[in-house]
Amino acid sequence: MKTYPLYDDRGGFNVFAIPHYFLLPGSAARYFSKMDDVEITFSRRFLKGGDIHAEFIFEGMEFEVVEPFGDNSRLWVGPKSGYTVQHESLRKLLGYCNENWPGPISRLWERVWRL
Repeated sequence: MKTYPLYDDRGGFNVFAIPHYFLLPGSAARYFSKMDDVEITFSRRFLKGGDIHAEFIFEGMEFEVVEPFGDNSRLWVGPKSGYTVQHESLRKLLGYCNENWPGPISRLWERVWRL
């Protein structure tokens, strides 16, 4: 999956964006639940949950998957609001997203999206 690391003013890496290929609200949580050592604490439900699609704990730190501007083509993955994380944990999540596609339906959706 194509990822987009986002850097702050000082060049710090605190969050990254992934394409919003997930068709169902709980799909982002299911995608990250396949990663070792991830414990899902929140999964968005249909017509509920607002901009937060998933919250999970990875290596003892809290992360969230957020659609930052409402109807957006990308989701942001980063520490839960107000938290800081070790960059190595964030890099592991980024690596997982770079190496693993969400699934066959998401691959098809990507092809349609590119048309």
